Amino acid sequence: TAAARNVISGNNHFGVEFQFGSQNNRLEGNFIGATVTGLSALGNLSGGVSYWSAGSGNVTGGGAAGAGNVISGNGGMGVLVGNASNGAVIQGNVIGLGVDGDTVLANGGSGVVVRDASTNTLLGTDGNGANDAAERNLIAGNLNDGISIDSVGATGTIVAGNFNGTDASGTAARGNAGNGVSIGAGAQSNTIGGSAASQRNVVSGNDGYGIVLNGAATSGNVVRGNYLGVNAAGSAAVGNGASGIGVFNGASGNTIGGMAAGAG
Repeated sequence: TAAARNVISGNNHFGVEFQFGSQNNRLEGNFIGATVTGLSALGNLSGGVSYWSAGSGNVTGGGAAGAGNVISGNGGMGVLVGNASNGAVIQGNVIGLGVDGDTVLANGGSGVVVRDASTNTLLGTDGNGANDAAERNLIAGNLNDGISIDSVGATGTIVAGNFNGTDASGTAARGNAGNGVSIGAGAQSNTIGGSAASQRNVVSGNDGYGIVLNGAATSGNVVRGNYLGVNAAGSAAVGNGASGIGVFNGASGNTIGGMAAGAG
């Protein structure tokens, strides 16, 4: 609720840090990098939320009413999952826009970064049929990529059911300045989307590519069931600035689409 909300802004490092084995904590309903209105920036210098060598069960946001955080207007990235963190859950947040889901309050880096051998991160819905739509992250307006999964050992990330590069309605561009989703530098066995409609990401309106797979060791990643360059209904163009999907520099053994219903 508004009465329970913390305004965590203007600090000289991150707004919130989960570090060194911390586990089973919840971060819900806060403004992190914004003023009390949720519509103006008052950023934390390094970024919004940091998972650093964090244990499992730390949840930022959630699918319950009011659980999502506004993580916007920060000097660096919105959310960092790094240094071999495990099992981070990031759901139902607005990352790069105001509380209205429309006003751009850019984070200075990417919306979400997963790196440094961090494993089993969930960005978006778990697809279990309970509050799936409310578990959507809205990741837009950031000054680098929407989501970056970057480095050897960054594995098991699931990105599902998010709006990446649009407003909250999924109909108007609020592009991230880089790509919608970038997977590179040897990141393996990550999944973007899924065969169920609830797992579909809308990756549209970004300044660069929709999704990029980059680098010779970047393999075993799966991209399926997403909408790239169209609105949430799949009926009108909200184009990315470059191609929908780019596979570059020796990336191999990745799967785009599939034969099963809903995969393509």
